[in-house]
Amino acid sequence: MITINYGQLDAILRSYGFVTHEPRKGARVYTFPGTEVLFPIPIRPDTEQVSNFHLMGAKMTVDAYGIADPDELAARLVNAGDAAPASRA
Repeated sequence: MITINYGQLDAILRSYGFVTHEPRKGARVYTFPGTEVLFPIPIRPDTEQVSNFHLMGAKMTVDAYGIADPDELAARLVNAGDAAPASRA
């Protein structure tokens, strides 16, 4: 099982080109410019472990829209889980 925090997931999604919007308090929506891709998650502290539900949603979104190679994404997630906690800058 991959164990990463929300800050690390945010950094990975942004590295692929996702941008975020906060349409209402407590909600963050990741969008991919030039597409209709939307991935909403609740705002959580950067250091909180990502729930399996949100992790799978991110993986499925990236894979379904061909944003990244599934093996490369898996490697980034594993590497992030092995690294020190990341925070949003």
